[in-house]
Amino acid sequence: MSKIYIIGSINLDLFFDLDRFPESGETLLSNNLRTSLGGKGLNQAVAAARTGGNVSFIGSAGKDDGWSQLSELFTAEKIDFSRITQSKQPTGTAIIALNKKAENMIIIAAGANDTVSADQLTGADIQEGDVFVSQLEIPQKTILESFKRAKSKKARTLLNAAPMQGILPDLLACTDILIVNEIEFAALVGCEETQDKTLIKAQAKAFKKPEQSLVITLGKEGLIALHKTDIFQLEAHPVEALDTTGAGDCFVGTFASMLSKDMAFDEALIGANKAASLSVAKYGSSDSMPYLSEIDTEK
Repeated sequence: MSKIYIIGSINLDLFFDLDRFPESGETLLSNNLRTSLGGKGLNQAVAAARTGGNVSFIGSAGKDDGWSQLSELFTAEKIDFSRITQSKQPTGTAIIALNKKAENMIIIAAGANDTVSADQLTGADIQEGDVFVSQLEIPQKTILESFKRAKSKKARTLLNAAPMQGILPDLLACTDILIVNEIEFAALVGCEETQDKTLIKAQAKAFKKPEQSLVITLGKEGLIALHKTDIFQLEAHPVEALDTTGAGDCFVGTFASMLSKDMAFDEALIGANKAASLSVAKYGSSDSMPYLSEIDTEK
């Protein structure tokens, strides 16, 4: 089994449960306040570890409550966190509003995430076939330098281009597997969002480079993926959604875990698709990530 390196964000997530989202200038009372450790990087690391991956995490947290919670979580999940640094900046924080339809609105303060550096990889024993994962909640120049180091060792690079922003062309060129949702893909190709799968496939074919794999997640509509000359389309598993926060991270982390175990691309998609569906049936971010046993028994 190959190793999984995840360089990415760590956040303290504050969840506010609401009947509906507020209008501009309106104040609403929350039904409940919950806290959880999150951040796209951390969520993906937990998802990968819970599904059997050998995970090493590279990131940064503040010298605050975030650090003690982080070390406790990663120890319990058997994630190597020896390459996480403590920053003078506070741990990243996300405010998440969740309505009755399981929809969310998220505001993030990057904090210590802005201090993550590729130098934290110095001495890492990256091997051919390892899976190297990142997202866009840390500086892109850090991701680019990290991907260059990973590719020099013949590791596979996986970029979850979220939250969507302009991507450095060199970073895109260093990415072996690109994962986006339908909104992010529309922004990436410069078109309006659409649920027309025929149109999405055509746009994906035009966008994808021959040497790159592309996965577009479509929420309750499943996913479309292009790998080599193959096109895969999967439907989402029907579940009663309680909280969609972290579902995309669950998909990415589980997919990386499956690939690290030399699973075929399409089989890895199936496992990650199941995991993401299970995650929305639970509340929270990192704590909603399912275990391999749950995925294996899910029909």
